[in-house]
This record gives sequence, structure tokens and C-alpha cells, in this order.
Amino acid sequence: MAPKRARTIDRSSTVPTADSSRGTAARPRLTDRAMEEEYTRLLGKPILKERGFLPSGRDGELPPMIAEKGWIAFCESPEAVLMSVVREFYANAKVEKNGFSVVRGLTVDYHPAAIRRVIGQRDRKPKKENWNEKTAEDFDLDLICATLCRSGTVWTFKTGTNEYRHFPAIAMNRYARAWNAFICANILPSSHAHEVTVERAQLLWGILNEEYYVDLGEFIYQGILKFLRGAKHMNIPYASTVTKLCRAVGVNWPAHEQLQLPVAPINSGTLNGMQEWTGGEPEEHGLGYCLPGGRPARGATMARPRHDEAGSSRAQEGAGMADTQYRRLSQRMDAMYETQSRFAQELTLALVTAFRGLEADIQWPFFGEDSAYPPPDTPPTEGDDDDDSE
Repeated sequence: MAPKRARTIDRSSTVPTADSSRGTAARPRLTDRAMEEEYTRLLGKPILKERGFLPSGRDGELPPMIAEKGWIAFCESPEAVLMSVVREFYANAKVEKNGFSVVRGLTVDYHPAAIRRVIGQRDRKPKKENWNEKTAEDFDLDLICATLCRSGTVWTFKTGTNEYRHFPAIAMNRYARAWNAFICANILPSSHAHEVTVERAQLLWGILNEEYYVDLGEFIYQGILKFLRGAKHMNIPYASTVTKLCRAVGVNWPAHEQLQLPVAPINSGTLNGMQEWTGGEPEEHGLGYCLPGGRPARGATMARPRHDEAGSSRAQEGAGMADTQYRRLSQRMDAMYETQSRFAQELTLALVTAFRGLEADIQWPFFGEDSAYPPPDTPPTEGDDDDDSE
């Protein structure tokens, strides 16, 4: 009979009590009973994984569009986040609710201006309208649907009312679908990327129209407040931004504390796996197609991009894959990498503890107790495969 699988212990799911100098996680600074209770509640909530948006020069005007908005830093692949720090931030912020939190004894400002600084967003240009100041009445939802989606796509309404609900994401052109996936991961966290809600459609319209300035700092700030006000159905959002806010004020943490890795970025491979319309080419900024009137041709159908024009599968990840297949493969690779990283992390911690007990001075070849984790990719050097044992 095969042995039972050992139970994996999430080190972030318990409040550590040991001294951090002895190789264990640092104790969260929870200043009162309410914060301790909130931290304990958050231990049962997953932390949403964010993803980067890294199109290449083969993806039309997407790269210049990101650069023009000043979102290059925000669209980079997010770093691994420290789970205990993120939970401590939200536990303390839940009680204060004044735009500040306390993490490891340091005050963390999460007002819009502070968020804009850490994500690298530029100030609004004078000629651009501020999207955040718009109201629902300023948007023509039927026009948004008709411009972004193939002909014949309509909104779904709430039963028995005229209230708009959503339209299918698969009906949009792939530029808009890529932005929708990025929005669901980083701006308006949602696990329902297959349906475009009214709020997300309005934000998508603001992003794709170059005359608008979308204040991400304000948007993320409001999202944090929404979570703090008790949105029980939400998982913990904006972990990468929270980590950057904490680092900006000097919050430090041991290299061995448990990290959560991001998912694979949205890149040329992801875009190549998305369905495309026939009968037109994408406009410069991804709004519809260069057809008369700027709308898709009536009766336009969905078709796969030609893979012989898109480049070899080696040049573009996932070439020829369906979007669902590529997403599942990416999730499996993420899970494998996370498992391997956690094993290396726990093995290193065990070795550190063992060698400390022996009072042995060990020179770590790649990373050590005080080094950044995960370690950078290190190319093999000549002689790496040699057996030094006699």
C-alpha cells in the first residue's frame, strides 16, 4: 500500500510566536484584539494572484498604448508577495479605515497618491478627461457593446427589468479580451472573466479610449476600501500593490517567509490563443476594426489567427492552443513551480537550522538565509555537473 501523502502546512496560516532571528517568520504587529481576530479570519481567505501584461511588437499597438498611458511598470509581471505581510496590512487597516495601516510596526499610507507612486503611474495630462470623474449616465452601454463586440452581441438584462448586467467576453476582439483579463487580475479582481459586467465594460472603454485618463491609484484605493468594508465574497485583493506600499516605507522580512508566486503573464502566446474576427484589422488602439464606420462587418464570424503568420510555436508560447487549453497549462506550470519553490524554501530553512545547531559556517552557492527569495535564475557554469566527491 502506498504511504499516505504528508500534510502540507501553510506557514502563513498560523500566527508565528518564535523570534524571527531564529529562522522563523516574524510576528505580525497586531495592536488590539479586533486586529488579531481579523488576522485570524483572513487566514482562511486566499490571496488573489495578479498577472503581468507583456505584449510584444507583434501585438499591434498594444505596447505603445501601454507606454503612452504610463503603465509600463504597472503591467510588468508582479513580484512574489509575502502572504503574512499582506494579511497583517488588511487586518490593521480594517480597524483603522483612515487610509493608513501598520505593518511590522511601520505606518503604511495607501491613499491614491501613495499607490500612484509605487505603481509608477504618471500624472494626468491637461488635455485628457479624468475617467474617474465620469458617472454611469456618461456612458452609452449599447455603443460600448457594439464597438467592442462582433455583430449581433447584446447585453443580458436583469430578469424583469431594464438593468444591464453583462455580455460575453468571447464576443470581443482579442485586444479587448486581453485587457479584460488584465483588469480581472489587477484592477477589478474577479474570477468571472468570461462575462463583462457594466462596471468592467465602462473601465475597459476608458482604457481603450486615448482621450481618457484612468486614475489607477484612486481605483485601487476604492477597491481596498470595498474589501475593508466587509465584502465577504471577495478574496484578498491587490497583494502586489500592498507589498510595494510596505516596502516603500521600509518594511523588511526574512528571506525564508512564505511567498505566493504570480500567475503567468498575458503575452503574445496568450493573445495568439484568443479567437479573432475575420474581415478586418485591429485599429491602432484596439477599438473595433478598420471597417466603414469603425464597426465590424455585419455577419462577421470568429476565426483563429493564421499560425503561419503569427510565427513558430517556439517564438510564441501556446501558438495554436485554445485559450482554455493555454490557461490550464499555465495554471499547471504555476502550481509545479510553486511546489518546487516551497520545497526549496523549506529545505533551505531546515538546513539553516541544522547547520546553526552544529555551529557550522556555510557559504550558500545560490541564496541564503538573508538573500532574496526566490533566487534569480543562474546560468550553469562550466564544471557544475562535475562530481567533487572522492
